[in-house]
Amino acid sequence: MGQRGRKKGANGERSRSLLLAIAADEFAHKGFSDTKISTIVKRANLSQPTFYLYFESKESVFQELIQLFRSKLFDLTKSSRLEPGIDLTSVPERISQVLAAIFHFFKENPNLTRIGLFVGEEAEDIKKQLSKQIMDNLISEQENGYFHLVLT
Repeated sequence: MGQRGRKKGANGERSRSLLLAIAADEFAHKGFSDTKISTIVKRANLSQPTFYLYFESKESVFQELIQLFRSKLFDLTKSSRLEPGIDLTSVPERISQVLAAIFHFFKENPNLTRIGLFVGEEAEDIKKQLSKQIMDNLISEQENGYFHLVLT
């Protein structure tokens, strides 16, 4: 990350977080091309030099938002895998909790979700990776006896 990315102190973190939140809103609703740094800093009541204390460019803040979405979503789906030894009677409740956590993440982060699943060039790749992770989870859970393949 070099010199950029972290300014010491609570005010610095607050400014950085504000810029990220506003950037996410702008990218989610206007797309990458139509989002302007000048609009982001104006909405944040900050200067453009302040923006550049934290981010190298519009591309870098966009990529950070994509990475944030990707890592949070994949952490959720990875941790959703049912590990061996879970009481079978608790499996339906555990699945409900996991799905609720993923949908809660989408609901609480609508701008990140829109960017990660629809706006970014990486959206299709993220969806493919998500599908693969869910498939890997299901295969593991089937191997651990939680689900049985039924052919009709």
